[in-house]
Amino acid sequence: MQEQIKQIHRPVNFSGSEIKELHQEIFEMLGEPKYIKIRNWEIQGKLDSFDDDVIVGNPKMFINHLRRRK
Repeated sequence: MQEQIKQIHRPVNFSGSEIKELHQEIFEMLGEPKYIKIRNWEIQGKLDSFDDDVIVGNPKMFINHLRRRK
């Protein structure tokens, strides 16, 4: 599946205050972060089994989560 996923551009960083200014509810939904990193992917193929497409929180914890799932 990895060969079907391409990163379209480099990650974009936003401060929490920028997100809050754009949309208060999204800022709150994301846990009122100090900063966020957004990535844009192009995915080919079936998406019905695609999990963990939005990650909120510490990336290291997410990586540990993926390792435990295997």
